[in-house]
Amino acid sequence: MKTATEVVDAVAAEHPGIRVAQAGDRTLTSAVDAAVKADLHRSHLLSLPFVLTILLVVFGSLVAAGIPVLLTITGIAGALSLVAVVGKVISINSAVSALILLVGVAVGIDYSLFYPRRYREERHGGSDVATALRATARTSGHVVLFSGATVILCLSGLLFTGLGVFIGATIGLALVVGMAMIASVTVLPAVLASVRDRVDKGRIPWLGRSRTAARESRFWTAVALKVAKRPAVWGGLGVLVLLLIAAPALGMRLQDAASVDSLPRDVPTVDSAIRMGEAFPGVPVPAQVVVWRPDGTPVDTTEVRTAINGLHGRIAASDGLLAEPFTVDRSATLSSSGCR
Repeated sequence: MKTATEVVDAVAAEHPGIRVAQAGDRTLTSAVDAAVKADLHRSHLLSLPFVLTILLVVFGSLVAAGIPVLLTITGIAGALSLVAVVGKVISINSAVSALILLVGVAVGIDYSLFYPRRYREERHGGSDVATALRATARTSGHVVLFSGATVILCLSGLLFTGLGVFIGATIGLALVVGMAMIASVTVLPAVLASVRDRVDKGRIPWLGRSRTAARESRFWTAVALKVAKRPAVWGGLGVLVLLLIAAPALGMRLQDAASVDSLPRDVPTVDSAIRMGEAFPGVPVPAQVVVWRPDGTPVDTTEVRTAINGLHGRIAASDGLLAEPFTVDRSATLSSSGCR
């Protein structure tokens, strides 16, 4: 069976002198989903080279830079698997998988940066493997746990919007952040304990040596000392800055369905929807079919009820051209059956 889009395109091809367009909630939703997926795919292609370059600059060796990439890939794979299971119970938007990939790369690399760098600093400072891992767990491990819990807590605020698209995205993103956090404090230390000093293999000339030495930062030391002297002042200033940054969110309009504001008008579907709205203003309502007999005799017969019940099967087999809910109301005044 042809889809609605294929039918519209066929009619437009047969009548080139007439504008034939398609617009509606399902069409707009499909256009928005396609645009989101295309934008996320483009961001993945642009971000990965930068991520790999940054890792090589930070660690200075191929092995050390490869460990965060390995953990990130496995963490994303685990999160996608869990989302597939959760999706059997809760409706999750198709764009969530792309968001998981994008955010998973960010948090996976971020959380994996702490451990290898601190571990290498401890080892080059003379600590043995066990002591280096314990020191890393006390410092970097706590930072990862606190950061991951904070991100998940902030994401949970989207659950109160009541919008299905945000609920699915929250679940998916919370899963990938949790996977990255757990992997960073469990799998990553085990990997470092296995590779030991081989973590410095594949050093890059003019880069590897300078990246492994632990040095005190004058700038961040000065910042930390100033904040520690007056925590209330700097804490209040930080809260004020965050409130100013979040102020534009007060004008944000949330909607569960796609609209003409989701994409620019040069998108054919959006242009069609705007043209139809201008020509036929008003709120769309469900289609209504009324069946009655002019002589007033009842139409609520066995044949009519059988035909009405059969429409549910035709809706299920229409591949999206028809949609539930399909309801039946009986009116004693008209002795009719109205179908919506």
